[in-house]
Formats: sequence, structure tokens, C-alpha cells
Amino acid sequence: MFTYQASNPYRHTINHPSYLNYASRALGRSVLPSLNKKKLSLEVIAERKKEFADKYLVNVLSGTVSTYDDATLDTVEIIPQELSQANPTELFYQIKFRGQKSFYENRFADDMVDAISSSMVVVSFNYRGVGYNTQPPIIFQNLITDGIAQVDRLLAKGIPANHILLDGESLGGAIATMVTKYFHESSLFVYLFNSRSFADLSEMIVNMGLSWLPKFLRSPAYPMSDTLGWNANIAETYRSIDNNYKAYCVVADKQDGISEGDGKIAHKYSLHQAVYEAEQLTGKISGYVVFAQNVTKSGHVEPRKNLIFSEDPKENAQSIFIGLCNHMKTKSLNESDMQFEDEPAQRTTFSKI
Repeated sequence: MFTYQASNPYRHTINHPSYLNYASRALGRSVLPSLNKKKLSLEVIAERKKEFADKYLVNVLSGTVSTYDDATLDTVEIIPQELSQANPTELFYQIKFRGQKSFYENRFADDMVDAISSSMVVVSFNYRGVGYNTQPPIIFQNLITDGIAQVDRLLAKGIPANHILLDGESLGGAIATMVTKYFHESSLFVYLFNSRSFADLSEMIVNMGLSWLPKFLRSPAYPMSDTLGWNANIAETYRSIDNNYKAYCVVADKQDGISEGDGKIAHKYSLHQAVYEAEQLTGKISGYVVFAQNVTKSGHVEPRKNLIFSEDPKENAQSIFIGLCNHMKTKSLNESDMQFEDEPAQRTTFSKI
């Protein structure tokens, strides 16, 4: 069992007008539906941990991470048994940033497979207010604070920043992108993999979360989202991150016989749509297009191993992710040479969609 108390990562405490708190919390529950989901019993969670740990030959360490503003985050470390005797500071770590509806307890199998296939320690957690965690978020920055606290715990253990990869899906990709920028601004170069995420939070809330509104009422909803504290330009933040430390994947827009599309995030609102043109001009492409074919639900929630890489049908979104993990390990051993011709950020070909 581990515990960690994070310090305030900001120069000043973030204040939000108290008279907006009720509306902000209500909007937060729309952005993060897992706040409303029934939590598993502690007995079931313990059984799942043991069952999957025995199956995949990993050790599971449980603990809590507390943020400076008193949110407590249930957290686990999943360590392949082959790495259990290694010096923690020499290992590599993935921190999982979940989507809107996920509990980490429901992703044990995925996390353990990732730990084994990458030979890395996987850190998984629930956002504040989710499951048994305290204090539901009032503003989007609260979720970024949760992510910063998770990275801070590893840094406090002596883990080098370039041994840490933030793996975010959908909303988690947006949060992980903001957290990555925070640390890069302090020259702490963590890595980022943004999977199937969007370009702008307000845009997503208004055009998808509030899609039932008539179009003429949506424009006034943008400043409302901003005023309530649920706004972030994810694409602008992603563009500002050093190309050597990031990659993203996107499900190709719906095409007959080729891809069934994302199914959740409209292609025009995707991160890819907002950053691809600028990357194409520089010749430094950080994105990977994948196809969703014969999916059971939608490309947005399909396991990465089932999403086919558009440039090589023998590869998939999961193998792209593992490739980034391996690249990160190789690169960390060659800190004096920061450029690699075959690194994801330096790809010069990209499938048009």
C-alpha cells in the first residue's frame, strides 16, 4: 500500500466563483459520465485484482494519491513479475488516462496486457469523484490537477521524466495532452500517446454533448462552457508539445468497405483534423490513421488491437502504441542524440482520409 500527497503545482490556488459551482458540477457530470456510474464493491475489486494478477503474472500495488486541493485518487501500479526485483528508477512507466465512462477496475485485463507486452509498469487510476474517490470535479482544470499529481508521484520516487508515458484515450487523451504540456514547460519531457481524442473541449460539449439543442442556440453555449470552467483548446496545446515526445492515432472517417468511422467523435471535431494540415506542411507527422472494420460497437471504443493501421494491414493501433513504448526506451538510452529518422514524430508519409 502506498500513499502520496502532492503539493500545489500552480503559483496560485485556482479559484472558481462559488456561485457557479452547482452549474459547473452539473456540466462536469455530462463531460465525465463515470461520476454517475455505480461503483463496484471493494470485494469484487479485490477479487479482480487477484484473478488477473495470477493470470498475467504481475504484481499489483494499491494506494492513493492526494492532490493539493484534497481530492483522493485510488491508484494501482501493475508490475510484471520479471521486473519486480529491478531498481524502480531504471524502469519505464505508463500512466493511463481513461475516457468518459471508464473505471480503472474495469480495465485490469487491458492494463496487464500492456504491462507485459511493453515490459513497463502501468499506473492506473480513477479521476476525482469517480468510484470511491472524493470531490467530484468542478472545472476541467481539476482533472488536469489529478494527472499532474500522478506524474509528480513518480518523479518524487526518482523516476526520470523521459521514462514516463501518458497514455490517454478520448477525454483522457485531452487531459493527458494538457498534463504533458505542463511538465514540458518545466523541461520535464514526459511522453504522450493521444488516442481517438478531440480538438476542443467546448466544441465537443456544445456540438456533441448538447447536440439536442437547435443550432441557433449552440453559439451562445460556447461562452457558457468557458464561464463554467469546461474549456480547453487541446489541438493548440498538442501542437505546442515537442514532436520528439508525442504521437496520436485517429480512426479514419467512415468509408464504405474501408472504415466504419469513430462512431463517437465526429471527424471534423477530432484532434487529427485540427493538427494534420500544419504537420503535413512541416513534414513531421505525429499521427497514425487506423481503420475500424467489422467492429462490435464503434471505432471509438474498440480495443486498439482491432484497429488496423492504414499504411500496413499487418499492424494495428496497439502495435503502434507498443512501438512508441520501445522507441521511448531506446531514446532514453541515447539522450545526447535527440533525433531518430524512424521515430513517430518524424514520419514523412501519411494516409489521406
